[in-house]
Amino acid sequence: VELGMRFLPLINMSLRQYLDFPPTSHGILLYDIIPLASTANILKPNDIITHVDGHPVNDTGKISIDDEQIPFEELAERKFWGDKITFTVIRNKKRIELTAPLSGIPQLRIFANQHDVMPRYYIQAGILFQPINRTVINAHKISQPEILYHFKFFIENKIYRKRPELVAITSILPDSINTDFQDMAPYLVDSINDIPIRRLDDLPKAFAKKVKFHIIRLIGSNRPIILAANLLPEANRRIQTNYHINELYRLGQGE
Repeated sequence: VELGMRFLPLINMSLRQYLDFPPTSHGILLYDIIPLASTANILKPNDIITHVDGHPVNDTGKISIDDEQIPFEELAERKFWGDKITFTVIRNKKRIELTAPLSGIPQLRIFANQHDVMPRYYIQAGILFQPINRTVINAHKISQPEILYHFKFFIENKIYRKRPELVAITSILPDSINTDFQDMAPYLVDSINDIPIRRLDDLPKAFAKKVKFHIIRLIGSNRPIILAANLLPEANRRIQTNYHINELYRLGQGE
């Protein structure tokens, strides 16, 4: 479970004086919280968090559990959806206690390393489509500016509202059907056959559209990828055999 908040440590004396926060007190200053977070309706920017579940928070955001200093966010990470978490805060110079039910923020999973999850993908004509997350970026050493921009500002610029998943071409397996566009990876996918690609699950529907040519449009490139529909079945069989691919897609979340 993620809290989805940003805070400042209270180690700067000028900031403490500005907040009229006594030198003998300890805590952190909350300055931003993701609207999607379950605590967004409970906590407010400029709250000073002094305790979490009764544990004192030091000036760098850590608490002591079993003689070990850990970030206070770990308390939430150890909980489950529906569990509650309690904050003691100073708001408008008054000490108050607030309790919030916890729920996950699925949109934040894009930033997590997902080594324990089976990768999701879809392959057509040797083109490997994948939803972008930190693990995929690291695995493919992606540095393409459009992908990194959408990844970095996925939450802050509310990109998730238009695209719940960032679907990208991460690799192209060389084959005669794709010789003209083997340099078109990595790129984010905008649409296929005029169907907006908002998540990986949109790909089968887009490629099922009855057309003579499949047109793939990419974000950050004016050059479309064009595939002759009548050549796809044989190309997919050939690629699956040549590259020893058991399945051409895995759309589910995996375990």
